[in-house]
Amino acid sequence: MIAGFSFGGPQALVAAQSEEAGADVRGVLAWGSYAELEPTLHFQFTGEHGEGERTVPDPYGRWVVGHNCLPLLTGYGDLDGVAAALHELAAFAGDQGIDSRLPALDPLKRRLRERLTGAQTEVFDLFAPPAGIRPEREAAVRMVAEIGRAAGANFPLLDPIPELGPFTIPVRLLHGRDDVLIPYTQLEALEARLEPLAADLRTGLTGLFAHSAGGNHLGTLDRARESLHFLRVLCRAFDMV
Repeated sequence: MIAGFSFGGPQALVAAQSEEAGADVRGVLAWGSYAELEPTLHFQFTGEHGEGERTVPDPYGRWVVGHNCLPLLTGYGDLDGVAAALHELAAFAGDQGIDSRLPALDPLKRRLRERLTGAQTEVFDLFAPPAGIRPEREAAVRMVAEIGRAAGANFPLLDPIPELGPFTIPVRLLHGRDDVLIPYTQLEALEARLEPLAADLRTGLTGLFAHSAGGNHLGTLDRARESLHFLRVLCRAFDMV
Protein backbone atom coordinates (compact mmCIF):
# COMPACT_ATOMS: atom_id res chain seq x y z
CA MET A 1 0.00 0.00 0.00
CA ILE A 2 1.13 3.54 -0.75
CA ALA A 3 0.18 6.13 1.89
CA GLY A 4 0.54 9.90 2.04
CA PHE A 5 -0.28 12.45 4.74
CA SER A 6 -1.28 16.09 4.26
CA PHE A 7 0.46 17.55 1.19
CA GLY A 8 1.81 14.06 0.56
CA GLY A 9 -1.68 12.65 -0.01
CA PRO A 10 -2.04 13.81 -3.61
CA GLN A 11 1.52 12.61 -4.26
CA ALA A 12 0.56 9.16 -2.99
CA LEU A 13 -2.39 9.10 -5.40
CA VAL A 14 -0.09 10.05 -8.27
CA ALA A 15 2.53 7.49 -7.25
CA ALA A 16 -0.10 4.74 -7.14
CA GLN A 17 -0.74 5.31 -10.85
CA SER A 18 2.91 5.38 -11.88
CA GLU A 19 4.57 2.62 -13.85
CA GLU A 20 7.01 2.15 -10.98
CA ALA A 21 4.18 1.17 -8.62
CA GLY A 22 3.52 -2.03 -10.52
CA ALA A 23 1.26 -4.88 -9.55
CA ASP A 24 2.63 -5.12 -6.01
CA VAL A 25 0.67 -2.04 -4.87
CA ARG A 26 -2.69 -3.23 -3.57
CA GLY A 27 -4.12 0.13 -2.51
CA VAL A 28 -3.50 3.79 -1.76
CA LEU A 29 -4.32 5.87 1.33
CA ALA A 30 -4.46 9.68 1.49
CA TRP A 31 -4.83 11.10 5.01
CA GLY A 32 -5.57 14.75 5.78
CA SER A 33 -5.21 15.67 2.12
CA TYR A 34 -6.82 18.08 -0.31
CA ALA A 35 -8.54 18.14 -3.68
CA GLU A 36 -7.39 21.58 -4.81
CA LEU A 37 -4.47 23.69 -3.68
CA GLU A 38 -5.99 27.17 -4.01
CA PRO A 39 -9.09 26.58 -1.82
CA THR A 40 -6.76 25.02 0.75
CA LEU A 41 -4.56 28.12 0.72
CA HIS A 42 -7.68 30.31 0.95
CA PHE A 43 -8.68 28.43 4.10
CA GLN A 44 -5.22 28.82 5.61
CA PHE A 45 -5.46 32.60 5.31
CA THR A 46 -9.18 33.20 5.96
CA GLY A 47 -10.55 30.14 7.74
CA GLU A 48 -13.33 29.99 5.13
CA HIS A 49 -14.21 26.66 3.57
CA GLY A 50 -17.07 24.60 2.23
CA GLU A 51 -20.49 26.22 2.02
CA GLY A 52 -20.13 29.23 4.31
CA GLU A 53 -18.15 27.45 7.02
CA ARG A 54 -15.47 29.32 8.93
CA THR A 55 -13.01 28.59 11.70
CA VAL A 56 -9.66 29.83 13.00
CA PRO A 57 -6.99 28.20 10.81
CA ASP A 58 -3.59 27.05 11.93
CA PRO A 59 -1.16 29.63 10.46
CA TYR A 60 1.64 27.06 10.34
CA GLY A 61 0.45 25.97 6.90
CA ARG A 62 0.74 29.41 5.34
CA TRP A 63 4.16 29.91 6.96
CA VAL A 64 5.44 26.79 5.20
CA VAL A 65 3.79 27.80 1.93
CA GLY A 66 5.23 31.31 2.22
CA HIS A 67 8.74 29.98 2.80
CA ASN A 68 8.53 27.87 -0.35
CA CYS A 69 6.56 30.13 -2.66
CA LEU A 70 7.25 33.79 -1.81
CA PRO A 71 10.62 33.84 -3.64
CA LEU A 72 8.73 32.84 -6.80
CA LEU A 73 6.42 35.86 -6.82
CA THR A 74 6.94 38.93 -8.96
CA GLY A 75 5.78 42.46 -8.30
CA TYR A 76 6.53 42.42 -4.57
CA GLY A 77 10.26 43.10 -4.65
CA ASP A 78 12.75 40.88 -2.86
CA LEU A 79 10.83 38.51 -0.59
CA ASP A 80 13.68 36.16 0.29
CA GLY A 81 13.95 37.77 3.73
CA VAL A 82 10.26 37.22 4.42
CA ALA A 83 10.52 33.62 3.27
CA ALA A 84 13.49 33.06 5.59
CA ALA A 85 11.64 34.67 8.52
CA LEU A 86 8.59 32.45 7.96
CA HIS A 87 10.83 29.39 7.80
CA GLU A 88 12.45 30.32 11.10
CA LEU A 89 9.04 30.90 12.68
CA ALA A 90 7.64 27.57 11.46
CA ALA A 91 10.78 25.68 12.48
CA PHE A 92 10.74 27.17 15.99
CA ALA A 93 7.05 26.38 16.49
CA GLY A 94 7.57 22.82 15.28
CA ASP A 95 10.74 22.17 17.26
CA GLN A 96 9.26 23.58 20.48
CA GLY A 97 5.85 21.97 19.99
CA ILE A 98 4.07 25.33 20.30
CA ASP A 99 0.58 25.72 18.86
CA SER A 100 1.07 28.19 16.01
CA ARG A 101 -2.09 30.08 16.99
CA LEU A 102 -0.88 31.01 20.48
CA PRO A 103 0.54 34.40 21.56
CA ALA A 104 3.64 32.60 22.86
CA LEU A 105 5.10 33.09 19.38
CA ASP A 106 4.40 36.83 19.22
CA PRO A 107 7.81 37.89 20.66
CA LEU A 108 9.58 35.90 17.95
CA LYS A 109 7.29 37.39 15.30
CA ARG A 110 8.25 40.88 16.48
CA ARG A 111 11.96 40.10 16.35
CA LEU A 112 11.69 38.60 12.87
CA ARG A 113 9.61 41.54 11.67
CA GLU A 114 12.27 44.00 12.86
CA ARG A 115 14.73 42.50 10.38
CA LEU A 116 12.48 43.43 7.45
CA THR A 117 11.91 46.74 5.72
CA GLY A 118 9.23 48.46 3.67
CA ALA A 119 6.87 46.21 1.73
CA GLN A 120 8.50 43.17 3.30
CA THR A 121 6.87 43.95 6.64
CA GLU A 122 3.44 44.18 4.99
CA VAL A 123 3.86 40.74 3.45
CA PHE A 124 5.14 39.31 6.73
CA ASP A 125 2.13 40.76 8.57
CA LEU A 126 -0.16 39.05 6.07
CA PHE A 127 1.37 35.66 6.82
CA ALA A 128 2.19 36.09 10.51
CA PRO A 129 0.08 38.72 12.28
CA PRO A 130 -0.04 38.70 16.08
CA ALA A 131 -2.07 35.89 17.62
CA GLY A 132 -5.81 36.45 17.41
CA ILE A 133 -5.62 38.83 14.44
CA ARG A 134 -6.79 37.61 11.06
CA PRO A 135 -4.92 38.63 7.91
CA GLU A 136 -6.65 41.42 5.98
CA ARG A 137 -9.05 39.49 3.75
CA GLU A 138 -8.72 41.32 0.43
CA ALA A 139 -4.94 41.26 0.59
CA ALA A 140 -5.04 37.60 1.58
CA VAL A 141 -7.26 36.69 -1.37
CA ARG A 142 -4.86 38.45 -3.74
CA MET A 143 -1.90 36.66 -2.20
CA VAL A 144 -3.62 33.28 -2.51
CA ALA A 145 -4.19 33.90 -6.22
CA GLU A 146 -0.56 34.93 -6.71
CA ILE A 147 0.76 31.89 -4.85
CA GLY A 148 -1.64 29.61 -6.72
CA ARG A 149 -0.30 30.82 -10.06
CA ALA A 150 3.33 30.59 -8.96
CA ALA A 151 2.89 27.13 -7.46
CA GLY A 152 1.08 25.90 -10.56
CA ALA A 153 3.89 27.11 -12.80
CA ASN A 154 6.76 25.88 -10.64
CA PHE A 155 5.35 22.94 -8.65
CA PRO A 156 2.56 21.38 -10.76
CA LEU A 157 2.61 18.24 -8.61
CA LEU A 158 1.15 20.29 -5.75
CA ASP A 159 -2.17 20.25 -7.62
CA PRO A 160 -2.20 16.90 -9.44
CA ILE A 161 -5.76 15.67 -8.86
CA PRO A 162 -7.20 16.96 -12.18
CA GLU A 163 -4.58 14.91 -14.05
CA LEU A 164 -5.36 11.56 -12.40
CA GLY A 165 -6.70 8.68 -14.45
CA PRO A 166 -8.83 5.69 -13.39
CA PHE A 167 -7.71 3.61 -10.41
CA THR A 168 -7.59 -0.17 -10.63
CA ILE A 169 -6.78 -0.52 -6.91
CA PRO A 170 -8.71 0.41 -3.75
CA VAL A 171 -8.53 4.07 -2.69
CA ARG A 172 -8.97 5.12 0.94
CA LEU A 173 -9.35 8.71 2.18
CA LEU A 174 -9.15 9.71 5.87
CA HIS A 175 -9.45 13.12 7.50
CA GLY A 176 -9.82 14.77 10.90
CA ARG A 177 -13.14 16.55 11.39
CA ASP A 178 -11.49 19.34 13.39
CA ASP A 179 -8.47 19.80 11.13
CA VAL A 180 -7.51 23.48 11.11
CA LEU A 181 -4.69 23.18 8.59
CA ILE A 182 -6.52 21.42 5.74
CA PRO A 183 -10.29 21.48 6.35
CA TYR A 184 -12.42 18.35 6.31
CA THR A 185 -14.42 19.77 3.39
CA GLN A 186 -11.40 19.04 1.23
CA LEU A 187 -12.02 15.36 1.99
CA GLU A 188 -15.53 15.79 0.58
CA ALA A 189 -14.17 17.56 -2.49
CA LEU A 190 -11.51 14.90 -3.00
CA GLU A 191 -14.10 12.15 -2.68
CA ALA A 192 -16.26 13.84 -5.33
CA ARG A 193 -13.26 14.11 -7.66
CA LEU A 194 -12.27 10.47 -7.23
CA GLU A 195 -15.70 8.82 -7.31
CA PRO A 196 -15.75 8.60 -11.14
CA LEU A 197 -12.18 7.27 -11.14
CA ALA A 198 -12.15 4.65 -8.37
CA ALA A 199 -14.54 1.70 -8.28
CA ASP A 200 -13.39 0.84 -4.75
CA LEU A 201 -13.37 4.17 -2.88
CA ARG A 202 -14.01 4.54 0.84
CA THR A 203 -13.67 7.55 3.11
CA GLY A 204 -13.48 8.09 6.84
CA LEU A 205 -13.93 11.20 8.97
CA THR A 206 -12.74 11.14 12.58
CA GLY A 207 -12.72 13.51 15.53
CA LEU A 208 -9.18 12.37 16.32
CA PHE A 209 -5.74 12.88 14.82
CA ALA A 210 -6.09 16.00 12.71
CA HIS A 211 -3.00 18.05 11.77
CA SER A 212 -3.74 20.10 14.86
CA ALA A 213 -6.62 20.44 17.30
CA GLY A 214 -8.35 17.14 16.56
CA GLY A 215 -9.88 15.51 19.61
CA ASN A 216 -8.64 18.03 22.17
CA HIS A 217 -12.18 19.20 22.95
CA LEU A 218 -13.65 15.73 23.49
CA GLY A 219 -14.83 14.45 26.84
CA THR A 220 -14.09 10.92 28.06
CA LEU A 221 -17.20 9.30 26.57
CA ASP A 222 -16.93 11.18 23.29
CA ARG A 223 -13.25 10.28 23.02
CA ALA A 224 -14.04 6.61 23.60
CA ARG A 225 -16.79 6.76 20.99
CA GLU A 226 -14.49 8.47 18.49
CA SER A 227 -11.74 5.95 19.21
CA LEU A 228 -14.07 3.08 18.33
CA HIS A 229 -15.20 4.91 15.21
CA PHE A 230 -11.58 5.54 14.25
CA LEU A 231 -10.77 1.86 14.73
CA ARG A 232 -13.57 0.95 12.33
CA VAL A 233 -12.27 3.52 9.85
CA LEU A 234 -8.78 2.02 10.05
CA CYS A 235 -10.17 -1.47 9.55
CA ARG A 236 -11.90 -0.28 6.38
CA ALA A 237 -8.69 1.37 5.24
CA PHE A 238 -6.43 -1.58 5.86
CA ASP A 239 -8.74 -4.31 4.59
CA MET A 240 -6.92 -3.82 1.29
CA VAL A 241 -3.51 -4.75 2.69
